[in-house]
Amino acid sequence: MFELCGSNGLRLLIGLANERAVVQFSSADGEPPYLMALDKNGAAEDGFIEFLVNDTPTPIPRRFCLPVETVRMIAIEFVSDGTQSSLVNWEEI
Repeated sequence: MFELCGSNGLRLLIGLANERAVVQFSSADGEPPYLMALDKNGAAEDGFIEFLVNDTPTPIPRRFCLPVETVRMIAIEFVSDGTQSSLVNWEEI
């Protein structure tokens, strides 16, 4: 997992695992809400994928896993304008 921090006080936390990735959008100060990206066109998948968070394997529900290319586009939008992407749906966790 790594994060992109915007000058506007928002951050994007990104996790990569093979061809799948996850994205969380939140305030850079760590306060809620925390929004997880969901694929607009994908079917909800069961199970979990483990991502390393602070060197600890952390299970993330597969329904939050996206194609890496989608996450790349989300990151480009965030770096460009500091906002959450409209390419995906966002769910508060």
